[in-house]
Amino acid sequence: MTKENIPLGQAAYEFGIVLLALIVGFILMSWSFSHTSGWIKLRAIHGVNKADLLQSWWFQSAVFDNGYGIPIIFGSYRSCLKFGYSADGVYLSGVFPFVLFHRPILIPWKDAVVTLADGYLLYSMSVPTVSISIFRTVFNGLVDSKLIQNTNSLLAS
Repeated sequence: MTKENIPLGQAAYEFGIVLLALIVGFILMSWSFSHTSGWIKLRAIHGVNKADLLQSWWFQSAVFDNGYGIPIIFGSYRSCLKFGYSADGVYLSGVFPFVLFHRPILIPWKDAVVTLADGYLLYSMSVPTVSISIFRTVFNGLVDSKLIQNTNSLLAS
C-alpha cells in the first residue's frame, strides 16, 4: 500500500493516537511542573478559590525556585500565568489549560518579600520555601500597589 492509498479509517486512527499521546504528555508535564516547581507546596499553604483582585496581569512569565537547583527546567513558566493583587496579598494562577494543576494561590502580603537587583535585572518575590523570579511589569505593579510590607532592595552595581 502506498502513502497515497492509506484508508481514511487508518489515518483517523493514527491521528487519534498521536493526539491522545500529545494530551497525555501535556497532562504529565503540567502535573510534574506543579510538583517540582513548588506550586503544590504554595497551594497547600496559601490556596484560594477566588480573590477580589485590584489589578491583574494575564499571560505572564515566572521562574519558580523550589531548591532543586535547576529552576529553569523544573520551574519555568513562560506566558502561562496570571498575576494579580488584592488587599489580602499577591495572587497567582495558571491560565487555561495549565489551571488544571496550577490552581489559584493568594500569598499574604506579610509573607511576600520583594527583591530588586537592578544590575542583574532580577525581580523576585520570595515566600517561605519558594523564590519566584518575575518580570518588571508585575514587579512594578506590586511595588506601586503600596500594599507590600516587606521590600528588600538590592542595588547591584
